[in-house]
Amino acid sequence: MLKMSYGYEVDGKSMTLSDSVECMALLIAEEYSKDEKRIEEIQQRCKILDSLSTALLAVKK
Repeated sequence: MLKMSYGYEVDGKSMTLSDSVECMALLIAEEYSKDEKRIEEIQQRCKILDSLSTALLAVKK
């Protein structure tokens, strides 16, 4: 069975779907740890993280 790689390139750097999930999670954690009061923005990022995580699970099957 051929395993496909899901990724893209940003400014010459290769990123995978897994990298995107990790980056988004770290961004949310950093904002939360700084006790930022932008609740709506953090909630929006959580929705994006959820979508990315679901996509990652779907392609790993």
